[in-house]
Amino acid sequence: PNRPSSTMTDENIAIAIAVPVPQSDTPDGANGKDELDSRELRKSARREYHKCIERKRRDRMRVLYEELRVLTQLAEPTDKNAVLADAIKLIQSLKSETGMLEQQVFIKKKQRRFG
Repeated sequence: PNRPSSTMTDENIAIAIAVPVPQSDTPDGANGKDELDSRELRKSARREYHKCIERKRRDRMRVLYEELRVLTQLAEPTDKNAVLADAIKLIQSLKSETGMLEQQVFIKKKQRRFG
């Protein structure tokens, strides 16, 4: 009844999380049910907020893996470990190639100077 739906917006969730827990005005704790309802509402709202944030994080990771797969020129979708392994191989290869090119440039400059 007082629980947030799974389609709550970020704003609604933030508001629900910020709902203060009412303090009991009576010494016998007659306000206890309201306190429990409010706590449950906040707990549920925090859970929904976390699910929303986690879903966004997973979506972002999915997009980044796909970009990395395309950059490493893998023809077919593969598992994430294969994408990372190929990206590592590509980066190592490019570093090696860069080192060789820098060495060639250094040799050419040296030959021109003493040449």
